[in-house]
Amino acid sequence: MRQISKRAWLITIAGGTILALLGLLYDLLKGALANVFPSLPLWIILVGIAVVVILIATFGAWYDRLKSTPEMSADTVRENRQNMLGRVQNKWIAGFLENPLYYSYEGQLLPVPLRERVGSRFDLVLSNPLEPTQTLPPGTTLAQVFDDAGGELLILGEPGAGKTTRLLELTRDLLKRATDNPMAPMPVVLVLASFASRVIKKRSLENLISDLFLYLRYLHKLTPGEKFEKWIVEELRNKYDIPSQIGEAWVKANQLLLLLDGLDEVAPSALLACIEAINEYYHQAQRSLVVCSRTKEFLGQPGRLALHTAVIVQPLSSSQVDTYLDDLAAKGEDVTGLKHVLHQSTALSALATTPYFLTVLLLAYHGKPAQELLALVKAAPTDQQHLIFHDYVERILRRTGARVHATALQTKHWLAWLACQMTAHQQSELYLEQLQLDWLPKRQRAYYWWSIGLLAGLVFGLFSGPVLVLVGGLVGGLLLGLGAAIPHYALRFWLWQAGRTPAPWRYIAFLDDAVEQRLLRKVGGGYLFQHRLLQDYFASLDVVSGSALRKEPLPPTESQVQSYVLLRRDIGIIGMVLPFVLIIGKIILESLGISSSTSAYYYSVMGDVFVGSLGALSIFLLCYRYDLLDDIVSIIAGICAIGVVLFPTAPDVDATQLQTAIGLAHASFASYFFLILALMAIFLFRRTDQVSPTRRKQQRNTVYLICGIVILACVVLADLTLFVPYLQGASWLQPLHPIFWLESFAILAFGFAWFVKGETFILKDE
Repeated sequence: MRQISKRAWLITIAGGTILALLGLLYDLLKGALANVFPSLPLWIILVGIAVVVILIATFGAWYDRLKSTPEMSADTVRENRQNMLGRVQNKWIAGFLENPLYYSYEGQLLPVPLRERVGSRFDLVLSNPLEPTQTLPPGTTLAQVFDDAGGELLILGEPGAGKTTRLLELTRDLLKRATDNPMAPMPVVLVLASFASRVIKKRSLENLISDLFLYLRYLHKLTPGEKFEKWIVEELRNKYDIPSQIGEAWVKANQLLLLLDGLDEVAPSALLACIEAINEYYHQAQRSLVVCSRTKEFLGQPGRLALHTAVIVQPLSSSQVDTYLDDLAAKGEDVTGLKHVLHQSTALSALATTPYFLTVLLLAYHGKPAQELLALVKAAPTDQQHLIFHDYVERILRRTGARVHATALQTKHWLAWLACQMTAHQQSELYLEQLQLDWLPKRQRAYYWWSIGLLAGLVFGLFSGPVLVLVGGLVGGLLLGLGAAIPHYALRFWLWQAGRTPAPWRYIAFLDDAVEQRLLRKVGGGYLFQHRLLQDYFASLDVVSGSALRKEPLPPTESQVQSYVLLRRDIGIIGMVLPFVLIIGKIILESLGISSSTSAYYYSVMGDVFVGSLGALSIFLLCYRYDLLDDIVSIIAGICAIGVVLFPTAPDVDATQLQTAIGLAHASFASYFFLILALMAIFLFRRTDQVSPTRRKQQRNTVYLICGIVILACVVLADLTLFVPYLQGASWLQPLHPIFWLESFAILAFGFAWFVKGETFILKDE
């Protein structure tokens, strides 16, 4: 994920400090800390209020100043400009255009013919970019055409013809100009697909709030051009790490030269609005502009860009393809079979006239004799493209060392799911930190909210009561800083659980492997498919659901299965013997009698045994691995067990206020611990992949259900004993030590459920 800036950390710390002071003053005014400060003068409270008010006012003014555009020195302006140019160079030129991994076959580029259409300066738009056109002389660069057109250009071409390559070659020339001439605008490559998904179509709460603030700022509804400027600023921040205030200043000062790729990737329902926004932006102050699109998609809709010069990227000629293949054969490459097939099939020969398809054909079929390509020749023209990509992917995934972090099946289906999501959300680039909740299947969304709610409940339970006064504000500030990270990683965990992605800690490595395999490209911090055609191919594949992809292709070894069984058995043994060990040990080593609760043994001679047993139990739960959902729940249970150990219960007599506060944290952890144990017994332990469970499995499920119900009943009865006025301090009830016995029965039920889960002695499958 992108690193949090120093300014964000300062805002978080300052905001958390103010929240802490406000909470402290609130409890002071309520008198909640009267026991701690019995003679606190009123003037101290008033001074504290004044300090908080001054801090809030100072913080507000400072934050407003941070958001405003500061007057920057000439050195700072120059540095910002060089940073922007360097990021475009690194991302699109060094990282994409000139990256040897992304070249055509063995890095050889064919000269692609170009045609130009220049419209009349009296026409508002170029109504038909294809007629009449003239062939550009060989060696003519797009930079020359761009200059002759007065700083505007529309690039059209068929899929795979090399439009983006021509766009980036123009970007490289413009970058050199901007580097040499400080007054020249900075070329910036942006992908238009995100414009429709973020500004026009997607009505998220964030966008609604942002539009409301902009409306209040300008006192009118945003025009299409203003929305487009807002999108530019967002793209500069998200794709190039340019602060919003700097990006906004560049846009207003016309210091950017936009090169917009992928107009055809904008959703059809938003395409007219997108063109209208581009036209309005272009007409303001006569900005320079380059737009790239597929020819068919551009001509198939009624909207037209206010650009008067178009360059149409032409397909290669058959003679060019033959000459290229002959050159490769002269260098020792075996392309005889492919050349023979291209001469036999008119449809294949037409596909080979686009540079991208020619590259794919060479990578998929070089070294193969013509006999092995007969299926490709006999396939219907509509199926040939799909078959070519199938053979290309299969050959890549069969290469030695190509699969490092995933099997071939996992690679294909994880990329298929990714392509489906990117297509459905009108995205051409994947940034992991920008994953959205609607990428999750509906069932996993409920689990996602459950896990977020459970985490929030744990934090609230831990810091409730007097502890909230002292550290709640600082914790709140920390949560503000981590507020985006926790939901993000929770989302990635549940995507993994749904079988849609690799494990979160392996996802980046998996994507990097796909880059090495020439299936994806890595541009800056984002990933995109090698070509939109390849993305469309993966999106057409069926996605394997559930755990079929998440599990390794090889079954677990006998030693692994034995480890799972022994771990479950050991957890069960600890739970079943703990209450008896505490009672007997205290009677033998200290004195007769039973403590008020199992946690109260912390203050007895058996305290080390209590802490050690819970510590071992927490380690077992943290190390337990089976299924993703089991893993997450057992980890949370292990954390709660650690919390029970680290925050001991308050002593029965003479408890200080600090001990009482720590005891509340102990009670919170203990409550969640027992509730999670009940959840595991009732729901997780009873799951099965078998259509017809065995008789032993049905018997074990009955045991799990009874144990879970016992745990829940003990928790409910313990709460009634503690909080119902009639039962609190009842003289007839206290000698019976109800909390101890209820906790003991819950622990015994938990231990017995895990012991049965071990399938070692009881209800083992026959």
